Amino acid sequence: MKLFLILFISVFVSHACLAQSNADSIEIKKIELKGDAFKNALEKFIEDKTADNSSFSKGRGFVIVRPTSSYPKLPPNTSAIFYVNVDYYELDNAENDRMYPSSYAISSSGRLIMMYEKWVSRERQVKYTADSKAKLRAELEPFLPKYKMIPAFNDSTKLVKFREENSMQLHGGKYFFVLNDGSVVVKDARSY
Repeated sequence: MKLFLILFISVFVSHACLAQSNADSIEIKKIELKGDAFKNALEKFIEDKTADNSSFSKGRGFVIVRPTSSYPKLPPNTSAIFYVNVDYYELDNAENDRMYPSSYAISSSGRLIMMYEKWVSRERQVKYTADSKAKLRAELEPFLPKYKMIPAFNDSTKLVKFREENSMQLHGGKYFFVLNDGSVVVKDARSY
């Protein structure tokens, strides 16, 4: 489990180092989820969200994992904190790299999991390669409502793409506390 934690954090650190030292674009990495406790907590989160009656349970949306450093009452021996939730936005603006995760994975149930880096995406302008962004958008497409062609607002002779049933996630989610021994404590974000 400690190996997984080291590997998981090293993905974040390696991207941060690359972004800091390299002005060129970096690639969004598709990774394999490993490590029993964290992976199991993510799979349980996905299972619970799939069981409720939401757009996510109908195959829409994806899971986001964001590292965080603020929580008022940390469990003892916490080595890392992650905010985990579902979301439904599309990555339609290819120029806005801040919307893209540094890495992503596919859960055992086939759901897309996007993993963000707080200190890179918020504090530095990271540029991702066009190919890796296109590949991620292709992975995301099955989890979004289908496009429908509708007449343009200002010119009814032109058609524009529009997604029906767009959803937005406003709150909720969970905090995952990774402890020094590799175990994971999960708490509702509402209890913050």
